[in-house]
Amino acid sequence: MPASDDILSKSIHFLRSGNLVEAEAECQRVLKAKPDHAGTLHLLGKIFHRQGKLEAAKSYSQRAVEFEPSSSTYYSGLGQVCLGLGDINSALASFQRAAELDPEQAEPHYGIGLVRQSQHLPDEAIKAYRTLLSIRADHLQARCNLGAALHQTGRLQ
Repeated sequence: MPASDDILSKSIHFLRSGNLVEAEAECQRVLKAKPDHAGTLHLLGKIFHRQGKLEAAKSYSQRAVEFEPSSSTYYSGLGQVCLGLGDINSALASFQRAAELDPEQAEPHYGIGLVRQSQHLPDEAIKAYRTLLSIRADHLQARCNLGAALHQTGRLQ
């Protein structure tokens, strides 16, 4: 059997090219050899998320953070899935943990902003979007959402 990292690279290639069936098949090959491979579990979570299989995505994403609890990326992935499921509290907890683990990663701050906007807490959303934009000034969607949150508070006419 080829090395797990080689198979995982193929999975990522298939995922990026939109071939989710092949990406999943390659990931399953890795898991047969290494059932606790956090990177593969995370990737399967992304694949199932893209397929709209959110419960499966959540299961794999949770397993990824269980096996590698120091990964901000994996917590962000779990947050995205929870957000998709409408589990706002779990999404927020995942994004906050991701931001604690790596404050310089943009994605968790974006997720926090989305959750806070959905909770009608524009000041907290503004804070999250401003933090994100201090990390990655070119994040267009964060700029748009920041404008919407500022408008919601009356600070943008």
